[in-house]
Amino acid sequence: MVTRKDKDTLGRRARMRPQSTGKRIRLTDRDLLWMQKIHEHGPLSSEELLALSGPQNVGRAQNRLTDLFNEDNTAHVGAYLTRPLQQFQTIDARYKHIIYSLTKVGEAALREAGLWSDWVHHAGGPFWHQRLTAEITVGIELETRARDDRNFIAGWRVLERAQVKLRYPVTFRDPNTGRVVTKELIPDQLYGIEYLTDDGPKYRFHLVEADRGTEPKTSEQDRKSMARMEAMYETGLEGLKKHLGLRAPLILNTERVAESI
Repeated sequence: MVTRKDKDTLGRRARMRPQSTGKRIRLTDRDLLWMQKIHEHGPLSSEELLALSGPQNVGRAQNRLTDLFNEDNTAHVGAYLTRPLQQFQTIDARYKHIIYSLTKVGEAALREAGLWSDWVHHAGGPFWHQRLTAEITVGIELETRARDDRNFIAGWRVLERAQVKLRYPVTFRDPNTGRVVTKELIPDQLYGIEYLTDDGPKYRFHLVEADRGTEPKTSEQDRKSMARMEAMYETGLEGLKKHLGLRAPLILNTERVAESI
């Protein structure tokens, strides 16, 4: 139960750790949609989640997300969402939309509802790298939803169809060392767009590489660098396309942002 010491100076529950009031939570279709999109993309903000679920009362929707984070009186015995602590370590955290991830309980609920896929690929690395990748792909999905002539294709659907993981061994000359090496090419994410044209549907698929400005351009050490990544894609892009069973164009999208933490 929530006590006075668990609240802030305005009488609100603290944002960083869940505090149940005992309220009973029964999952709705909208709850499951939010959880499914977090599963597909990665950590998502309340603003993005509300945009994905369409027109609604914003205040009530935000309160619902708060309940899914705090309340553990559920059919699956626990809260469905968590708020990654890394987001509260920034100076302006109080003024940003809260970011949500799934709990193990949320994962179990998605499996039970038939909305979980073991083919979903998640970006590796630290939290903020995962968050940037999710921000990129959910932004593309929201853009396509705003148009009548395009549909978003989640990357896991491509992987499920091909029955492969998003990884491919590439033999290339390492620009950092000059040696010929074989390493696995593992993009941060994959998605596709279906274009609805007068001549029928056309497709284009995209690989995502997200860099928060932490990777060096080159490195003499055995570590990832922009130069190594470019060499791997130059050598392995066509092989990766065949690995994924794609005939439509496969394009590499790189996004680099300044380090903000």
